[in-house]
Amino acid sequence: MVLFPKSPLLSKPGLALSLPKFRQFKRALSLAVVIALIWMISTASHNSITIWDEGSLPQGNLVFHDRLYRLIETATLRYADYPPYLSDIYAQHGISAEKPCQVPMPTLPLATIADEPSSPLNDTQLCEIDRSKYAIKVDGPIGEPTSFGTVASNIALHLDRLGYPIILETWTPDIRLSPELENIRARQPNQRPNLTFRVSHIDSLAAKPSTHYFGLTVSEVPIMPHTTASAQFNRFLEPSSSRFQKKLFVPTRFSQELLSGAVPDAQKRVNLFPHGFDAEIFTYKYRFDRLESNRYQFIWVSVWGGRKNTRAVLEAFSFAFPKGTLTTASGRTINVELKIVCGYPPTIQQWEHDHWNSKPGVVIVEAAADRPATEIARFYHEADCFVFPSFSEGFGLTVLEAMATGLPVIVPEYSGMKDFCDRETCVMIPPTRLIGLNFGSHYGCGADLDPRVMAPVMKEMVLNRYDSLVIGRKAAEKVHRHWTWRQLMQSFDQNHVCPLFAGQAEQRIRPTEEAQSQ
Repeated sequence: MVLFPKSPLLSKPGLALSLPKFRQFKRALSLAVVIALIWMISTASHNSITIWDEGSLPQGNLVFHDRLYRLIETATLRYADYPPYLSDIYAQHGISAEKPCQVPMPTLPLATIADEPSSPLNDTQLCEIDRSKYAIKVDGPIGEPTSFGTVASNIALHLDRLGYPIILETWTPDIRLSPELENIRARQPNQRPNLTFRVSHIDSLAAKPSTHYFGLTVSEVPIMPHTTASAQFNRFLEPSSSRFQKKLFVPTRFSQELLSGAVPDAQKRVNLFPHGFDAEIFTYKYRFDRLESNRYQFIWVSVWGGRKNTRAVLEAFSFAFPKGTLTTASGRTINVELKIVCGYPPTIQQWEHDHWNSKPGVVIVEAAADRPATEIARFYHEADCFVFPSFSEGFGLTVLEAMATGLPVIVPEYSGMKDFCDRETCVMIPPTRLIGLNFGSHYGCGADLDPRVMAPVMKEMVLNRYDSLVIGRKAAEKVHRHWTWRQLMQSFDQNHVCPLFAGQAEQRIRPTEEAQSQ
């Protein structure tokens, strides 16, 4: 067989002798291309998030899903009439078990939970202005290692990326900011802001602002009528007699519910502004290559104690894995670990630290004021399951960030997390009982997950690694589609910020919100 018979190159002296080498080169090149394609497909499958058919769990996973929730239901019913569990170490230090909740929780009219807070925007309805003409002051704990700090920082970053000149009003004058925030501070305009956006508790929001004013706040317990906080909310929501508009935002429908006792028509007067996560930091981590690993790590991330209920996850872990190991039916031993990453400020007592740190499998990472989000993401990538039995959350930012990395999460079926968690994307345990929460003048209910209910659930996650990872992967797919800061801030700008400056009398309402108002 003659190759390239019409090629003038092959008619030159000496080139005919090189045909065998050319054929070898061609075969080697083809093989290299095939290998490269296989590597690219493998890499893409590991790092991308595949959408499951019809948006539901794979068929094989449904068996595990049903068995898991039957287990949860049985354990919850068994311990519902028991008092809250309290280990001896706490009784020895004079700490009592939580008391039952006596405060009726407010309710709102039943609304459909929107799975798409950042719905694709209709290009024909986009608000367009010259954003460089409108300065926005972001006022809050920018750069600080708290949930409010994370939220305030991301609001500033993404409004800047949208083209608005940003003025930073940090609460700590010498706060160490990220390079991008430092860059914003270095070029902030020397002018009066057209809009002030404050992220804080209600008692520090301006009732009579001197600019257009947005306030973002949150609550974990009901705001009751005839209280100081109730008066502050209603004073803020009073129509302004000046030409300046003001709006109040909360991150979840749960927070709206908590305000309904103090704020008439809370659903209409208080706007929703969900929180998001940084998709460049909290990336999806492929974990299906760990199925045969002899190591399994649970992780909990937050400020120690109090409303975060750190004690419950530690006690549940000790029930489930008293020796820090689990032996499978085939005789394989899995080393199980619980990593507790303490948020700032440090609130752990020394005796608590010494007691729990001595337990097999428990690792406590000390609080650090300068721990970057990249380090939290690394902790998530190393872990296999996130456990967070918080009594009550206005939103639950750490849960969202953990879901983004593909971690299956175990959380209460209660409070703000229900806006982005459901039983297909999270392991949701109904409250074993409702306990009383007391925050000074505010009282409310918290969801107590009994450690004796959580323990068998944690065992199931270890024994059914593949099935639990499917839940985590589906969670990541969901939140990466709708809950990134970039998507949420674009939607927020189109619904609230741009129309304000464009002088539009009626703000454009997203289809999901419009449907809920009918």
